[in-house]
Amino acid sequence: MQKYNSLLGSFILSCALFVFAQMFGVFEFANGVNVAGIAFLLLAFFILHAMREFGEVCPLHTLLLFLIFILLEFFGFPMEILTPFAFLAAPFYYYGMDGKGWKECAKKVGLVFERGSGAGFEGGRGTGIFANGKITAIVMRGVIGALGLFAIAFFVSLSLYLLGISDQQNVYEKMLEFPPYLLLLAVTLSPLAEEIFFRGFLRREIGAVFSSAIFASLHFFYGSIAEIAAAFFLGWWLCVVYERSRGVYAPVIAHIIFNLATVIYVVYFL
Repeated sequence: MQKYNSLLGSFILSCALFVFAQMFGVFEFANGVNVAGIAFLLLAFFILHAMREFGEVCPLHTLLLFLIFILLEFFGFPMEILTPFAFLAAPFYYYGMDGKGWKECAKKVGLVFERGSGAGFEGGRGTGIFANGKITAIVMRGVIGALGLFAIAFFVSLSLYLLGISDQQNVYEKMLEFPPYLLLLAVTLSPLAEEIFFRGFLRREIGAVFSSAIFASLHFFYGSIAEIAAAFFLGWWLCVVYERSRGVYAPVIAHIIFNLATVIYVVYFL
């Protein structure tokens, strides 16, 4: 577990380093040399080198992955695909630092349930997610959760409209610029990764309010106050769905339904 935990840590750090490098313009060399970008890379190198608690070879792995990411970016690989995998890796890395195995990590984020919870995978014959109508119950909770998401999105938009704030069109314009693979990610891997990270992991560690605030902050790039406000309340509601269903599957279903409806509306009706 320690070996794989170090690799997960390297992957997460390299993803973070790559994102910050893009933000600081490392790949846009003005006048031949980007001093700020080079300084940032040197600083990142020393910081990573000092992080011995992540494993002695972690800094080396991180820098190697970072160089691979640069090459992938250069050859036009869609780097946005890395984000869901980083979200998926983070909880397992965090709990793995305490020496917990994969199954125990999965249990903490709601992928594996405590025996007798009636909420999902419990192990043993006849106790899995398909036993005794559990799959039906989880799907129904997901559908109800999705209805709650639609209601919250409507009331938040209406409230902001009455306050004179109506910038939801910025979100639709951004989405229309998305390549097809991003729209596909939005209704497949991204909901799973985000629910595991924000509801299964962050909610457990820092609470529903703060995890929802961080979830909302990721929607800044849409340039819409309405989107940020709605994302906060939607994140909070998904925390409620998680706690009521005692697992991550119902929130994932709700998230997929909501995203799918949004994508269909934007692509086919705008």
